[in-house]
Amino acid sequence: MAWDVVSKYKLDMTGSGDNTAPLSLLAIDIALLAADNRPLPKLVFSEGICAFSQWPDLAYSRLHMAADGHCILKHIGAGNAVTIDGSLRGVGCWDYQFDGFTVQPGPKSQHSLVLNEVHWSCFRKISAQGAGPPAGAIKFCGVRQNFCVATRFDDYECIVQYRPDTVVSHDCIGMWLDGPIPSRAQVQNNGPTTQAFFTNPNICFCAIGFYLASSNNALVVNGAVQNCTDTGVVIAQGGYNKFMNMDLEENKFDIRTVAGKAHSNKFWRPGNFSGYHVDLAGWNNTIVHDVQDGMFGM
Repeated sequence: MAWDVVSKYKLDMTGSGDNTAPLSLLAIDIALLAADNRPLPKLVFSEGICAFSQWPDLAYSRLHMAADGHCILKHIGAGNAVTIDGSLRGVGCWDYQFDGFTVQPGPKSQHSLVLNEVHWSCFRKISAQGAGPPAGAIKFCGVRQNFCVATRFDDYECIVQYRPDTVVSHDCIGMWLDGPIPSRAQVQNNGPTTQAFFTNPNICFCAIGFYLASSNNALVVNGAVQNCTDTGVVIAQGGYNKFMNMDLEENKFDIRTVAGKAHSNKFWRPGNFSGYHVDLAGWNNTIVHDVQDGMFGM
């Protein structure tokens, strides 16, 4: 059955208090259920602003978290805002569901949402309101996936303009796909993020929309990446990634693939045909205008 997390743990949803302590109690209760191999409840957060300085460890397979109404997870601490770290238990986190939340970073935040080894999971209607300001040359991300397999995002958005203030920078990356974090590099069977699936993403007014640092077989269907001050889509390493019918426009540069590391990636009808700017380095990276040109024939 579902738990009303706000009532059960007496969360302050006004945005003025720090909910780190009651969220930690929630994590303890979930850990006890998981240790007994009992079914985990659906965790429902009612509308409001849930401020916290540190997000708890809630990386348990088959856990379902959902917002009932407009629920903002507001990070008031330092470091990453929300982290779901499946690497902590050595086997990854599977069949996770995270629905309807807005993640709001603060001036000391880094990435807004980090997924480490989260596999075969679904994130629906997630909004990242940018990320924390850069640390020198390092840009932070709305979402960063590290060695995730077959995880899906439906209607994801990263739009800094939605912020009611100006504490975060536009100099961020909407979605980053990569291998395992360096401290987990010894984990067996790790590799690039693979089979990531996106439907109708909307990434606007960032530095970079999608950055594929290490990704194979990602599929992006519909949506838009617009008004990026650097590049709409960067594929630094990996192959067989496909962007299908996604609108790319008003970006300083629309598509970049890296020579020697990016291969066999395809963009089908990327929109804005009259004015997009591309640099398709590497090999067999192509823009496809018609289905018969071989969108899926790889």
